[in-house]
Order: sequence, then C-alpha cells, then structure tokens
Amino acid sequence: MSEKLNLDEAVEITKNYQMAFYLLAAQELGISYRMLIRALLIEFSKGNKSWRIHKSLTPINDSVAMTLASYKNTCNKFLGDNGIPVPKQQNVGSIEDINTFMEKEGIQNIVVKPVKGFGGSGVTILPDTPKETENAFKYAYDKYKGKSENKVLVEEFIKGENYRLLVLGDQVIAASRRMPPLVEGDGKSSIRVLIDENNSARKAQGLSPTPIDVETEKALADQGFSLEDILSKEQKVRIRFNANLSTGGTTHECLAEVHEDYKNLAIKASKVLNLKLAGVDLITPDITDPSKKHALNEINHDPGLRIHYLPTEGEPSEVAIPIQQYILDNL
Repeated sequence: MSEKLNLDEAVEITKNYQMAFYLLAAQELGISYRMLIRALLIEFSKGNKSWRIHKSLTPINDSVAMTLASYKNTCNKFLGDNGIPVPKQQNVGSIEDINTFMEKEGIQNIVVKPVKGFGGSGVTILPDTPKETENAFKYAYDKYKGKSENKVLVEEFIKGENYRLLVLGDQVIAASRRMPPLVEGDGKSSIRVLIDENNSARKAQGLSPTPIDVETEKALADQGFSLEDILSKEQKVRIRFNANLSTGGTTHECLAEVHEDYKNLAIKASKVLNLKLAGVDLITPDITDPSKKHALNEINHDPGLRIHYLPTEGEPSEVAIPIQQYILDNL
C-alpha cells in the first residue's frame, strides 16, 4: 500500500462512505486492499487471510442470522419469545386489520411501515385519523417490493428517544442518539425554504436530503405549522418524526451515557439472533435509566458506520478498526 489516505480520498476511491471507513481501518491495521468493483466490492488481505466487503456487508454474520433480522415481524417475535422487550406488532393486509390490531391490543398510538425495509423508507409515525392511517398503509405497501400478501407492519409506538447501539461480539463499541431533523428560523424564510437550504448543506456533506412529503407535512401540522409558515429568528421546529440519517436526522455520539443494562440488553438481543455485528435500535426516554419503559424496535445486520464516524455532536468513533480486527482474528 502507498501513503495513507484521508477520508475524502478514500471516498473518491470507493465511491461509498461505508467502504471508505473499512479501507481507512485497513490502513491502520496494515491490511492490504484492492477494489474489485468500484462502489460495490472491495477485497482485503493480510498474511494468508483474505475477505471481501460488499458495501456495508461483511463476512462476520451468517446468512440465516441476517435473514432473520431483515424481516421485522419475524425478528420481533423471535426477540420477544426470548425475553427481549419489543413493541407489540403485527403483519397486516388491510386497513381493517390495523383497526383490529389496535382494538385487540388496546393501543392508540402506532407506527406503520413495510415488513422489510431500510433507512425509514415507507414509515409513518403516529397516524391519528382514519385518512392518515389509510395513507400510511398505502405508503408502506407501495414501498415494499416483496411478494408477501401482508406487506405492511403495524407496531405499537414507544415513547422516547431513538438510540443506535453498535454491537461487536461481546461488546457495545459505540452508541449514538438519533434525533429527528429540525429547522431554525431566520425571521424571513418559510419552512419550505429553510428545508431546501438545509438540504443544500447536506448535499455538500454527501448526505441524503430531507424529503418534503406527507410525513413532513404531518409533523409540522401536529405542531401547528405548515410549509409556508415563516419562523421567527432562532425558533426551532421539528420537521419529521423519524430520526433516520437518510431523511435528515442528526446524530450525537453518547456511549459514555449508556447504562450497562442497556448494553447487556443489546448484546443479548444480538446473540439471540446469532448476529456478531449488529446495529441495535433502542427506544427509551432515558438512556441512563433502564427502569423506564423501553423496547428494541429493530436490529440491523449490516449497520451503517457513518453515524459513528461523522456525528453531528460528540467525538467520532472509528469503529471500522475493531470490526476489521474482529474479521482478521476470526477467519
């Protein structure tokens, strides 16, 4: 290998942030690499060992564990059956099924999403009228491209903040608080213009834009605003409910705040699925207090690393280094 690259140079080579992080980690560990397919596949080697990483997929997890984690309802049931706190959940094939689920479980607040998906696509949080529920069902249904008849998942809404705990083997190596996107007023621009300005800044950082869609309009309406309203100077308004980085969310690295019980819960849940590398999504009102009602709402078998390398607040965590070392040690 030649002289060490910086992040921008690694991204230019790989055309993929996730792969760039793994490439930089390889440099730190004296691991050789070569691009097999740009933006898709990179091969690493050291001594007599070699392995490949495809975008965010590593050789750490087996295919059965990854499949189990991918299907939200199956994963939810499996975790619940093994004593992991999870939201009540059901696959549904119609809007009537949603109403039946809510009545049966005594639930008023729900989340509607595709049975399988990534990055918050197709998710509607807290629909509170029959029309909003109908739109949420159609939105989730259209986003899921599989062949299942029940393409939509309805889930109990758990109140709290959203955290991503990154599990590697028997450790939580990073944790990030994921916050919904906000705009801050300047006293003259509409919320729509503020979102567009934020999206221009995100584009310059290589981030996906915050969409202006039904979910945006609902989040604003619930706070008494519309896209054309002008905010006073320094007035802040949340523009979406979900906290996904792919739709404008911000991230705050917070491993030092996480209670040991929450770390142990994330590790236990990963072991239940036989995942050795996992992004565990935890909802809790207080990351320091496990006595508060909390739940694991998803486990990701190919967790993104960008939230840890490039947090909005807090110190970056170079998590690809221990991940690459884990691969090397366990081949």
